[in-house]
Amino acid sequence: MFFFKRPTFFLYLFQLENYYPFRFLGVSLKNIFNFNSERRQKLIWTKKAILLFIFSVLIFFIISFLPFLFFENFFISFAFFIIFAAFLLFFFFIPLLLSYLFILPSDLFAKFLIISRARKKIASFSNLKIIGVTGSYGKTTMKEILFSILSEKFKVLKTPENFNTPLGVSNFILSGLSADTEILIVEMGAYKIGDIKKLCRLAPPDIAVITGINESHLERFKKIENTVKAKFEIVENSKPKALIVLNVDNDLIVSNYKEYLKNRPVAFYTASRHYLAKYQIKNFVFLPDGTGLRFSLMNPKGEIGPFQVNLLAEYATGSFSAAALIAENLGLTSAEILHGASKVKPVSHRLEPLRNPNGVLIIDDSYNGNPAGVKEALRVLARLAPRRRIYITPGLVEMGKEAERIHKEIGFELAAVAQIIILIKTSVTPFIKQALLERHFPENNIKEFSSMKEVEAALPQIVNSGDVVLFQNDWPDNYS
Repeated sequence: MFFFKRPTFFLYLFQLENYYPFRFLGVSLKNIFNFNSERRQKLIWTKKAILLFIFSVLIFFIISFLPFLFFENFFISFAFFIIFAAFLLFFFFIPLLLSYLFILPSDLFAKFLIISRARKKIASFSNLKIIGVTGSYGKTTMKEILFSILSEKFKVLKTPENFNTPLGVSNFILSGLSADTEILIVEMGAYKIGDIKKLCRLAPPDIAVITGINESHLERFKKIENTVKAKFEIVENSKPKALIVLNVDNDLIVSNYKEYLKNRPVAFYTASRHYLAKYQIKNFVFLPDGTGLRFSLMNPKGEIGPFQVNLLAEYATGSFSAAALIAENLGLTSAEILHGASKVKPVSHRLEPLRNPNGVLIIDDSYNGNPAGVKEALRVLARLAPRRRIYITPGLVEMGKEAERIHKEIGFELAAVAQIIILIKTSVTPFIKQALLERHFPENNIKEFSSMKEVEAALPQIVNSGDVVLFQNDWPDNYS
């Protein structure tokens, strides 16, 4: 099975790196001696993955059989065949990179055709309103809240989870967008400057939302100024009269937005009360049984109404505020907004409460891998006192040069919130542990494991009835 597992392992890493060749080369070199067959996720056999695999296997055999063309002696040829085959199998990322280069021209051409068709299809719907949502965090929650509320009045289509690249959005538009769609909500992701600009060329927003900017993916962006520029591409490339909706609670947004606005109208939203935001949150209550939040939302004319929602994060109140602002701008009534808000459900793996028959409250936050998300998760955990609280994490990926500082800050805050901390060993968990010990957190209450599988096996001996267990972030196999 090694002859199949080794090639598919490198293909799996290539897929995790979104087929970026230089990042794949780097992660491959780090994993040359990784023979662990256990994977956190599965290789998805897309058309591209199948093509890469077929061509890389062909390249493997072509190079391996080359000695038979150059040596007349069979035994010498066979010896070199064994050497070449063993080398290429061990370093299978080489045939994969060669196959990537081989299919690159046709791949780029196919992408161009798909994106061009999607752009043409969107342009043919002159009455379609497009809402673009981006940010370092909170994009998916914002998208789901907008969808639920706006669906009370309009036929709304939203991009599915992980469809936030030009190709993914284009494929979705070609298959899902119909003539009766009135509003299209597009989640716009970015790993580098220019990514959101491409998405806006495909689907230029009539309303552009930035949920927040922080150090998420800093390893890729290199510096926070690049992250700011990348996220504000949604403003620069929205329609000339687009409404820009910004999170006023985020310092990086407030300190940079004027540079990018030009003459576009802007509206701010807040999860509390801020003088720049016309919509304000009042009477906030975290329901102590962990079932959700209760708050009042005020607009300039008065109270829209009392909200009770099944979400745990306080920052979600800001998302409801933004959605109400946008909804009223599009003509929805307060009753429609309240009814739509009541239908919002927790987003999977993002502070998602799950109740165990033994009275254990499990909070699945495994897809929330950024510093703002961690702070909110810790705030939720603190509010669930006096229950015993258990926090499980491998840390955060792609924090770049800020990794040590960010994880020490997590450790400092954790020390005051959780009673038991379970660390899944990675390159950053020592920083969390160091900070915990500096805060005199009991060392015997810090449990360390090598994998999530080990944690799951040990949990029944650790967890008691009535505990709260929070799973924070997942650690992809392409990180150490």
